[in-house]
Amino acid sequence: ISLERDCLESELLCEVYAQDKPVLGICRGIQFINAMLGGTLWQDLPTERPSHIDHHQTPPYDVPQHCVAVVMDSPLGRLIGDLLEREAGADTAEGGKGVPDAGNVTEIVAGMLTRWDAAEKDMKMQPAGNVEGNAVGKGVETPPTGENKEEAAGNEWDRVLERLFSNDEMEEVERVPFGETYAEKQERMLAGSDVGWLAVNSYHHQAVKRLGYGLEVMAFSEDGLVEAVCDPSRSFLWAVQWHPEFSYQTDESSRRIFRAFVEACEKR
Repeated sequence: ISLERDCLESELLCEVYAQDKPVLGICRGIQFINAMLGGTLWQDLPTERPSHIDHHQTPPYDVPQHCVAVVMDSPLGRLIGDLLEREAGADTAEGGKGVPDAGNVTEIVAGMLTRWDAAEKDMKMQPAGNVEGNAVGKGVETPPTGENKEEAAGNEWDRVLERLFSNDEMEEVERVPFGETYAEKQERMLAGSDVGWLAVNSYHHQAVKRLGYGLEVMAFSEDGLVEAVCDPSRSFLWAVQWHPEFSYQTDESSRRIFRAFVEACEKR
């Protein structure tokens, strides 16, 4: 746990968000951004959400571990769509990992939406507790316990919202919380989505559970984990769960992601 890192990155994200500077999150980055925007996390995948997919591979880390479904009508899909495998059962061009049956996409999405709905019923609007072992919450040296835990988390979330959003945007946050309306928005976006498959590396034990405010899914794994998100209201706010920094030397999709980020920075 590194409180100093959490405090630094919290301040940094608030500042770049306010100035609409480009942001690219990788691995912990997607989890941190999601938590800062009010989302929640699976704290430990092996115990909380076991799967046939191993999301915590061993070296070498530039070798693909599993496939993700990239939503074609998303910024990521438009960037790397020509590199994606579209035929069920095929091997991806660069990764060699078999592509799942495309007919499973509807089932995968249905499972994601069911888990989001369950998360809504279990948790109120508050930031997640840990991001890859680090506590989220500026100035909180020890996590609150007992009856004060929910109130403290709610107060911290209020302070984050005040830093991140204008008054008009705050009204939108309060009008459309993380309830049925938001879940329905995601369902409309994902259900029946045209996807292409990409083989990626994987090295994490936590993952996005409930989406943060304003985030939309750009990719999800074969077992229904969120693998890439963006905020379409920002000039460039992307985050991926895999590690393009490990694979850019051999993988064109990784190079394009970094190139898109650099080009966004040049424009700002």
